[in-house]
Amino acid sequence: MNEEAKTKELKIFIEELKKAGFKVYAPEELTMYCNFVKGDSIGYVECDDFGFNFSTVHKPNRYTGTGFSIYKNIGSPTVKMAQDCFVIAPHWENSSSVKKYENWEDYANKNPLIGLRYVEV
Repeated sequence: MNEEAKTKELKIFIEELKKAGFKVYAPEELTMYCNFVKGDSIGYVECDDFGFNFSTVHKPNRYTGTGFSIYKNIGSPTVKMAQDCFVIAPHWENSSSVKKYENWEDYANKNPLIGLRYVEV
């Protein structure tokens, strides 16, 4: 799947998320990934050659990085898959090192890769 097709698929899924009450944030020029927010919870999705990949989002640390993969290579993403990204950590993770961002503003203010380049879609 080329980049244009991936972006098109992501746009379709973004509309589903928005209909379900999520806010969606992405680079000004949408490519193949975005963050989604409901309440104070943040998740991440990207579309690559193998399908959609969903992840949790948390503050960076040396033991667990910045998030956990929840679903990989999904052909038909669902709103429930996005909601599943709002866990603190997967059931197999027993580390107390995971600290969540307070909300989207906290994430955007502390993550230098986000900054002003991300916009609400």
